[in-house]
Amino acid sequence: MNKQFLIGIDLGTTGIKTILFDFTGKIISRAYKEYPSYHPCQNCAEQNPEDWWNAVKYTIGEVIHTSGITSSEISALGVSSQSSTVLPLDRNGNVLRRAIIWADSRAEIQRKKLIRNLQNEITKVNPNNIQPFHCISKMIWLKEHEPNVFKKTYKLLQCNGYINYKLTGIFSIDLSQAGHQHLFNLKLKKWDQKLCDLLEIPIEILPEVFECSEVIGTITKDSARDTGLNIDTKVIAGGVDTTSAALGVGVVSENQVLYSMGTGSNLMVPVSHKKIKDNRMFIFPHVIPEFDVLTATMTSTGGSLKWFLKELGQLETIIGNKLQLDSFEILNLEAKKSEIGSGGLIFFPYLSGELSPIWNPNARGIIFGISTTTNKSQIIRAIMEGCSYAFRQNLEAANEITGKNISEVVATGGPTNSEIWMQTVADVTNCPISSLKNTNGAPLGDAILAGYGTSLYASFDEILNLVIKKNYTYRPNHAKRGIYDDLYAMYCRIYEKIKDEYDYLANIFNAECYQ
Repeated sequence: MNKQFLIGIDLGTTGIKTILFDFTGKIISRAYKEYPSYHPCQNCAEQNPEDWWNAVKYTIGEVIHTSGITSSEISALGVSSQSSTVLPLDRNGNVLRRAIIWADSRAEIQRKKLIRNLQNEITKVNPNNIQPFHCISKMIWLKEHEPNVFKKTYKLLQCNGYINYKLTGIFSIDLSQAGHQHLFNLKLKKWDQKLCDLLEIPIEILPEVFECSEVIGTITKDSARDTGLNIDTKVIAGGVDTTSAALGVGVVSENQVLYSMGTGSNLMVPVSHKKIKDNRMFIFPHVIPEFDVLTATMTSTGGSLKWFLKELGQLETIIGNKLQLDSFEILNLEAKKSEIGSGGLIFFPYLSGELSPIWNPNARGIIFGISTTTNKSQIIRAIMEGCSYAFRQNLEAANEITGKNISEVVATGGPTNSEIWMQTVADVTNCPISSLKNTNGAPLGDAILAGYGTSLYASFDEILNLVIKKNYTYRPNHAKRGIYDDLYAMYCRIYEKIKDEYDYLANIFNAECYQ
């Protein structure tokens, strides 16, 4: 039987997207399932890996059942996921505690100790900025606060590594995920024994590293029973969700930017292999071998609007339910009632601290400029504008770091469904923003990697030329540039004036997490 179907699975912060494609990249069937996050203490964010696995089992079963094909026709699959997770497993593959995910910043004290005592040694291995959400900080936290768990740990896995283990029985990590970790030597492309010894982290608990498109194994009998997959379906190593998304939307050259928008968001620029010394952004391997990726991460993009909807948007939720409209579409209609500049409001989208380019885990959200005339429509629009200011700040940093004037931004993710939000991004940045007809970036990238790794495709260009089609390009309205330039300048100035106050606030309310 001709096996020309591929599955892409993306494990995000909110849920699992699983899509079945044919070899031309056409969607045959798709499924989605959400799962919860847990916040046991201040700055903590955890998820239950069994929730991931249950979602994977459900969505794979759904796409096979609704597709009309048999599982024996599926050649391969790839899994991408959120990164910077610490998930300890014992020798038998049992989960020892809930996964500490990327949004967790409890390890600030451990980060400060690392910087104070081992900054130079770490920088020689991996020059990226050290933050509390990074695995190296959270590993030390685990070793200090849960020593019994740490002693029992056989392997520390990433989210997609856990799903790959459940599918194949093999402990692994892909190159793009490994590159996020400071224990990984970016130049030598391997775990660094000396640094592990200095930190007293056994190098054996770090999984074997595979190229992103490399086949790590096939489906076990148990996972075939649980998912409906065939036992000879191949599983590739996969990648970080944002890098898979970059491939899936065709961002594969140095003059392009991917703006991947979700709960948080990422700006990604492919760069040729070269040393980047500027630590405003993060650099790690692309899923495409010839490139690295320069990345800026913003913590609360769609998450800012989701917060508003949860805490202040009860009426919009009720109206959406009555009209059978998505609640976010109601918010879009509300935002259109406001003038540009939102009546002088400036929103700072730092609800979970902020990463690039300010790297401040203590930063918190602000709505600046509220008056007695401020209305809900203005607040909603200010959220969209504030997230756009954060993106502009990172876009300008990317131009400076690369020495290029990036001319194409491709946006993906839920907020791209909002016409007013996308037009705002274009107006604030004075740069065209393109959305795609195919918005299945990460799952499509996973499927393309699986096809490439199993020789279904001879090159990435072969499939990208078939599937990448632009939907609409939002052109900047130059008449709005003046007011947005002024408000953006205020956005930058205000942060500089108050940034030290965030540390004082943190000292008052935050304590080291011992849970």
